[in-house]
Amino acid sequence: MPATRVMPSPGEYFPDKPLLTSAEVARLMGFRSVEALAKTRAAGRLPVRMFQIPGRRGWYAATSSVRAWVETAIAQGEVEPDAVTTEIP
Repeated sequence: MPATRVMPSPGEYFPDKPLLTSAEVARLMGFRSVEALAKTRAAGRLPVRMFQIPGRRGWYAATSSVRAWVETAIAQGEVEPDAVTTEIP
C-alpha cells in the first residue's frame, strides 16, 4: 500500500502573512523535518520556489505558492485533506 502524506486541511494553517519560513513550509507540505525539506530543495525537487532574503537567515517561500500547491495536491487526490500535522520537529 502506498504511503499517505500527512497534510493540513487547506484552511487549517495558513498564516496571514506573505512569507513562510522553512519550518512552516515543511509542516504544510508534509515533510518529516526541516532537514528533509532542505534536501529536497537542494536536489531541485521542491514544487514551490524558495528563496533567501539578504540580511536574514534561512529560506522562505511565498504563502500563496504553498497554498496553491496544497490545494492542487488535495484536488488531484495526492494527499488526504483531513490529515493534519501539528508538530514541527
